[in-house]
Amino acid sequence: MRGWLAGEDVEAVILGADGSVLGMAGLVISVADGLGTIGYWLAESAQGEGLMTAAVAALVEEAFAGRGLNRVEIRAAQGNERSRAVARRLGFREEATLRRAHRLGARVIDEVVYGLVAEDPRPGS
Repeated sequence: MRGWLAGEDVEAVILGADGSVLGMAGLVISVADGLGTIGYWLAESAQGEGLMTAAVAALVEEAFAGRGLNRVEIRAAQGNERSRAVARRLGFREEATLRRAHRLGARVIDEVVYGLVAEDPRPGS
């Protein structure tokens, strides 16, 4: 809530029809840099239904139209094809692979950085 009030975070919980938590998506904002970073997770049982693509699309819209940001990034584990596909479906460009950039349990994994700037074309626009 503090982040929302400060204009630095937008967090969304994705709920199932029964009210159960299926996932989360969030936008962390650096106002000084005009940059937003989107992160997300979704229960395996809810994957493949377009829920996360819709949630991330809403965060992208909020970042550019609602907050006037210049750039949005998504970072995904190199081996997480479903997460990477969300970024690609929304028009993000693959820009870099950061080697050994994130600890996941006992493993250190590579992350792929996807970027979208306000002027980039987006699907459906």
